[in-house]
Amino acid sequence: MAPTSPAHSQATSLSNPGRATVPLAERPRSSSMGSEDGTKGLTENGIDDLRDLLADIRTWDGGIRQFLVDEQCDLEMIERVMADEVKRVL
Repeated sequence: MAPTSPAHSQATSLSNPGRATVPLAERPRSSSMGSEDGTKGLTENGIDDLRDLLADIRTWDGGIRQFLVDEQCDLEMIERVMADEVKRVL
């Protein structure tokens, strides 16, 4: 699938396991990602791209937990996400 936006290109480039990653907080953000009132929305393609990225991350060594650690997420968030991951596979 060809990239459709800078954000898509960036998310797609993250699906290369084994390369150094830059924490999400340090990545450039597109000004088109949010509206003037600060709310954000995703297009159908954006949601599909996120699902594809998560599916890819789940195949990496350490999976989602390691990805979140690498992204410097706080422990509480990691535990919440991992609890949801357990529910997802049940």
